[in-house]
Amino acid sequence: MNRVFPSIQWISSFLISAFLLGSVSCGIVSASRVFYSASQEGEFPSIYSMLNDHHSPAVADIQIVILSSVAIISSSIIYLVKYVSLGSFCINLLQMIGLLKIRYQNPDIPRPYKVWLPFIFGSIALSLFLIFTPVIQSPSIEHVYQVVFLFCGFLCYWLQANLNGHATCFDTITCYCQLLFNISPSEDPEEQKN
Repeated sequence: MNRVFPSIQWISSFLISAFLLGSVSCGIVSASRVFYSASQEGEFPSIYSMLNDHHSPAVADIQIVILSSVAIISSSIIYLVKYVSLGSFCINLLQMIGLLKIRYQNPDIPRPYKVWLPFIFGSIALSLFLIFTPVIQSPSIEHVYQVVFLFCGFLCYWLQANLNGHATCFDTITCYCQLLFNISPSEDPEEQKN
């Protein structure tokens, strides 16, 4: 913009900043809803499925803001983008593999939409390309850190899944967090109908 329209360069900078702010706020809200849904399915601690007076998962919102702030302050933005993009490519790869698995193991279950197979295989190939190209092109120790970072997430998930009903200290922590954040369990829509 500086070369093409030097007089209105500040407008493009302002618009880019505004769009980034909107994108970040939407990312925080959508990520907290992912935590909320996973908690309702028993994959995350129950504290994430509790809502405040405004029907917002406050604990998930606060945790996402704190962890994002720590990640941005303690590292450069380039490394953060690399970690997040690797995670998103891996999630996309696993989603497409899961879609194929469900499609062939349970072909009779109803689906709201059907994805054309070349799109699935193309998405798998693109994800594999984006995951492995940086490793092959310029191998470095930071790729090991990225893999360790991902496996830490898998380890946390495995611990939560296996200790879900066995750790009583989680109940005490949940009780104190409910009092601190003024949150309560969400009402089940099935119970509201009865």
